[in-house]
Parts: sequence; structure tokens; C-alpha cells
Amino acid sequence: MKKISIIIPCYNCGEFIRETICSVMSENNNNFELILINDGSTDNTQDILDEISKNNIGLKIIIFSQENKGVSHARNKGIELSSGEIIVFLDSDDIFSFGYIEYLQKLFEDNDLDVVCCYRTNSRNTLFRYDRETVVGKYVKPVELLKEYTYSKRNIVFPCFSYKSSVIKNNNLLFSTDLRYGEDWEFVTKALSHCNKGYQIKEKTYWYRVSAKSASRKITWHQTDVIEAAKRSSDYLLLRNNEFAEEFSIYMYSRSLFSVLHRFASSNQNILYWKLIKEYDVRNSMNIILKSSSFDWKTKLAAFVFIVSPKLFYRVVK
Repeated sequence: MKKISIIIPCYNCGEFIRETICSVMSENNNNFELILINDGSTDNTQDILDEISKNNIGLKIIIFSQENKGVSHARNKGIELSSGEIIVFLDSDDIFSFGYIEYLQKLFEDNDLDVVCCYRTNSRNTLFRYDRETVVGKYVKPVELLKEYTYSKRNIVFPCFSYKSSVIKNNNLLFSTDLRYGEDWEFVTKALSHCNKGYQIKEKTYWYRVSAKSASRKITWHQTDVIEAAKRSSDYLLLRNNEFAEEFSIYMYSRSLFSVLHRFASSNQNILYWKLIKEYDVRNSMNIILKSSSFDWKTKLAAFVFIVSPKLFYRVVK
């Protein structure tokens, strides 16, 4: 059976990390390695990691501690340390369904896949149970996965994708360490462009925990990193002559710009809001949104309001 490398970046996650790790260790399956990157935590994260390693001698657990460099550095280190034929990413406060890792191994083993994608849920109670229910899935072209990831309305998040390790390592794929936002879907976009055979699991397998910490991030100019990530992703797809490249480029750049514009306005960040309008051609992106069939009516209405009056948009959204 192919070995899986599960990469978990850890930063001040003492509250949830034990539960996260247990979600992949509770299966009757030892054919995986757990790669835990402690990214300069200042709480009890390191103590918990050491305890788990000490109490599970039969499992391959790699713990690497570094000064705080950010999640991209941590994930890149995990890729470097990995030795499995399959690479899985898991955030330190989320969990996978019981039985998912073993099922994932069998999928890759029996079908020579490059990528597997599942769905996420915000409620643990709706997680799919692989030991009790019949799995529904289908073979898909990776470009179709990319399209769904682009338009999915948040049904799919970054850790929902698992990859044949050669897809990542043979193409020197790493996370952009100069971006604080958008680096994850930039990675997914690039990785999918190198995949030939994909599989989509139609079940909610990944529990994305919305914690107080994740919901209370400070709004800064770094939010505009998602715009740069969109541009880099578009350029990469165009360079590879991906069939979705042009459509992706038009949609994702405008969507990213709208998202940041809306975030600044809704957070009452007046200075950042007007700085964005000054430095980016927001009006052009709003016109693209109005003409596109890929955006819902609410987004189009908001874009129309901005075109009429950026001041009115700010007041309405705020």
C-alpha cells in the first residue's frame, strides 16, 4: 500500500492539535508518516507534539521546530521532509473523517491517480463516516476540479486536495512565502495544472473549524496578497497553455479584487479602501463582473453600486 505523508503546520494550536492528530491516528492503519512543523509556537503546542510522539512509538512521527516563519515556510518544510508517495495537507485545528486516510490510500493504489478531492463541512456532525456509509465518487479531469474549486462557493478548501507526491516534487511546487493570503489556492491551481488523472469524492470529509481565532484576523493591506496570487496563478496557467487559463484569469482577478474591496469596506477600513481604488483599476473589474455570467446577482448589484458611486458602495457595505 502506498505510504501517505500527512503535513500539519502548527502554530499556537495547543487547544485543538491533539484532536486533529487523533483524527488520522485513530484508524487501523500505520502506513503513513505524520509530519508536524512547529512554526515558533509560544503556547503548549511543542509539549503536546512531544507527548504524542512519545506515546506512539510504532508510528513514524516527524517533529520539526523552527522560528516563526509563517504557514508557507512550514508547509514547504513538510514537503521537503516527506517520503510518502501521497501528500496530504491538514490544518492544525481541523479534522478528516474517520476512515478517510485508509480509503485515500486505496484510491491512489488501485487507480494510479494524480489528485483526489473531497468536500468540506463547517459542522462535525455532518462529517461522512467511511466505516458506515457507501462512498460516492467519480473520475474527473483535473481541469474540472480546478473549475469547481474556482466556482465552488467555498464547498472546497485547500486541504480537500491530496496529491501524488511526484506531481509536487517533480515540478518543484512550493508555497509562495511572500504571500500571507491566497498562497494556498495558488498552490492548488499550479498543482492541478500538472495532474492528468483525478478523482472527486462527493462526501463531506474535511471538517473546517471556524474558530474565534480564525474569525478575528486583523484587516491589513496584506489582504491584497490574494490579488497577486490570482495574477500569478493566471500567468502560470497561461504559460502551461491550460484550457481554463483565459476564463480563470478574467474571473479570478476580478473576484479577488472585489473580495478585498468588500472586506475593506465591511471592516470600515476607510484608508485601505481608498488606497485600493487608487492603486488598482477597480472600476474595470466591476464592469467585468457586471458582464460576466459567473457572478451571482448580489455581487453584480454591488459592482453596479460601486460604478455609480464608490462612496455609496462603502456606506452600504459598511
